[in-house]
Amino acid sequence: MRIAINAQLLCFDRTFRSAGTSVFIYQLIKSLIEIDHTNQYYIFMGRSNWKPELFALRENVKVFFSRLDMKNPYVRIFWENVVFPFLLWLYKIDVFHSVIHSVPLVCPVKKIITIHDLSPWVTPSMHQSQRNWYLKYFVMRSVRNANAILTSSENTKKDVSEILKIPEERIKVVYLAANEKLRPVKNGWLTREKYHLPSIYFLQLCTLEPRKNTARVIDAFSIFSQRRRDVVLVIAGPEGWMFGDIKKKVNDLNLQGRVVFPGFINGDDLAALYSCAKLFVYPSLYEGFGIPVLEAMRCGCPVVTSNVSSLPEVAGDAALLVDPTSVNEIAQAMESLLWNDGLRDEMIRKGFAQAEKFSWEKMARETLSVYEKVYRAE
Repeated sequence: MRIAINAQLLCFDRTFRSAGTSVFIYQLIKSLIEIDHTNQYYIFMGRSNWKPELFALRENVKVFFSRLDMKNPYVRIFWENVVFPFLLWLYKIDVFHSVIHSVPLVCPVKKIITIHDLSPWVTPSMHQSQRNWYLKYFVMRSVRNANAILTSSENTKKDVSEILKIPEERIKVVYLAANEKLRPVKNGWLTREKYHLPSIYFLQLCTLEPRKNTARVIDAFSIFSQRRRDVVLVIAGPEGWMFGDIKKKVNDLNLQGRVVFPGFINGDDLAALYSCAKLFVYPSLYEGFGIPVLEAMRCGCPVVTSNVSSLPEVAGDAALLVDPTSVNEIAQAMESLLWNDGLRDEMIRKGFAQAEKFSWEKMARETLSVYEKVYRAE
């Protein structure tokens, strides 16, 4: 079987593409290569994103680089819908897996699509209107024409079924995971010094955009900080849409120096960043999965997250679940996890166990079984 994967959004630099989607693409390809030495894999990606150490390439894996500038979304859309279908035909691909919400308008092979979330429908105000229009158009066409549909959570499966009117039997849930190498770090002060971070801090790590609910996290921290002024809120991650509003919020609340933005965090530093934090706060308004929740748990960092969308599935009973629209609930959760040692210990212990329930190898094996089912189907 010849399997093609479009990895044009695989990128680990300081752009939005280094977020969850890129982590998923990387781990999918890496894990498939590790478990499957029989089928042929054709990976299409931008040369600027390639690093020889990314994957342990074998004879059954071929990587193809585009000469076009795939960081330009209009160029990428042209390539995906004009150039890519020709390449699928040229290399006699049997199954194409679209990992980024859409397939070409004309696709000459069997196709599988992963839908991570339906945020353009569920939280349309959290995105630019042009992007919403593009995603709605392509997602709708793609799911109706796909031979199989994968989602990252039961919640997204429910959304796809109810909103896009797709029968549930056409949708399979394949959970994501966190990097199994993440572990608690004891000498994290080296990383704290690297990013100029204080000894006591709360952490939010995400692409800084509206649906990550950072404005309410800052409001909640403002309430909390009236009782405890030696704690700093660290908001790490690449700048996203409307980042200026987040910085303005900090200034309006006179929290300069109490809320810090270290920017993009190198992957090698993530474990130390999580390990040194007193808690990880991730009250997103909507998530298709929520990998950072499991990352924090693997590093022994207690978690505050939302009681909506997929996050209760991911967190289980190993986190404090809050209403993401309630600033007071978020602030109270901060206080509880900082001052209640028994609760902290319980969440840390449960977090380790919860994170172990998810693995990239399991994700890859379940995905490969879908490839084989689609390939064999008439």
